[in-house]
Amino acid sequence: MINYDVVVIGGGVAGYTSALRFLEQGLKTAVVSHGQSAMHFSSGSIDVLSIPQSMAKR
Repeated sequence: MINYDVVVIGGGVAGYTSALRFLEQGLKTAVVSHGQSAMHFSSGSIDVLSIPQSMAKR
């Protein structure tokens, strides 16, 4: 089982912002989102705010 200190529900601007704040505080954080977030502008957009596992603080 994977354990997290914080699970943020929602991948929009507020969700990503709060997740980044939790990461800065050293908390193991997960973001759960479904469908297109508020950051999705067109079918060709790239999710530049996602943090790859390899770059996330542990």
